[in-house]
Amino acid sequence: MNQIEVIGGMALGFFFTVAILSYLLLDDNLLFRLGAYTLVGVSAGYLMAVMLSSVMLNQYLIPLLGSPIQKLPILILLMVLGLMLFGRLDPRGSSLALIPMAFLVGVGAAVVVGGSLTGTFLPQAVAAAEPSLLPSNPGGNLDILAMLENWCVLIGTLTTLAYFHFSARPRGGAEPVRPPGIAQIAQVGKFFLAITLGALYAGALLSALAILVERIYFVVQTLIIFSTGGMG
Repeated sequence: MNQIEVIGGMALGFFFTVAILSYLLLDDNLLFRLGAYTLVGVSAGYLMAVMLSSVMLNQYLIPLLGSPIQKLPILILLMVLGLMLFGRLDPRGSSLALIPMAFLVGVGAAVVVGGSLTGTFLPQAVAAAEPSLLPSNPGGNLDILAMLENWCVLIGTLTTLAYFHFSARPRGGAEPVRPPGIAQIAQVGKFFLAITLGALYAGALLSALAILVERIYFVVQTLIIFSTGGMG
């Protein structure tokens, strides 16, 4: 990368950083909209290029031209399903697009449910059940801190699951309510959820502040470099 490319990259980064940060002072303005539209346009163009090169070319066209005859029916079926999606462009053929959309939604739902079970629920269940509730330290004595941590994990997991127990008993014309035992346990789960969401929000806020500080530092450094001729 030569010096001209470095200077051009710094200048563009400086301009778009100032354009986005101008929202803090001037609310919605021309500079902010220009930066936001450029970000959306570049992102959409990049995603389109990735889809064309990585999906259409590498995963479909090249295998279609070089695959054995046994795989051609599957590839042709995929091409037909893909072409049926274009039926959404015309109201008369919109019903054809429902077939590939049904495949997409069904496969997507199966992947999400399977990923949630194997990636979140089962590891959380193992993490809650595996630790000893009466752990001991290397000296053979009871480890109080580890015991409290393991009990918190177990109680937090069980009470949080109870909070998402949505069934309720009908009471004639009155509003349905949870069983008393589940309702009390759910209140404890609500406390654990509040702590978790608060910690997640604090982490997201700290990340945003770190990015803001880094961008402000970049703007200051760029002004110093260009004002003093440091790139020369």
